[in-house]
Amino acid sequence: MDSTDATGDERQVVMTTDCPYLKPCPMFKLFIHEATKHHFVALYCRGPYQQCARFKLRQAGSTVPEKLLPDGQEMPEWWTRSPASS
Repeated sequence: MDSTDATGDERQVVMTTDCPYLKPCPMFKLFIHEATKHHFVALYCRGPYQQCARFKLRQAGSTVPEKLLPDGQEMPEWWTRSPASS
């Protein structure tokens, strides 16, 4: 979609929507540091969420490992809290 700003310059407008699984995503309760969580939300959940490994598995009807990160890697232990303590 193209748009023209006040100076008359054309610019590209990118429309994004949040991932439909953002709120119920169980991965977020595991993060100790909010900054790390917000990094993934900004990169995937509120952007090109179709590239998220978790989204792809869920859409395919597969089980999504709890510690699977959106980039397809496993969440390191030192990033997480135990699920019982959340």
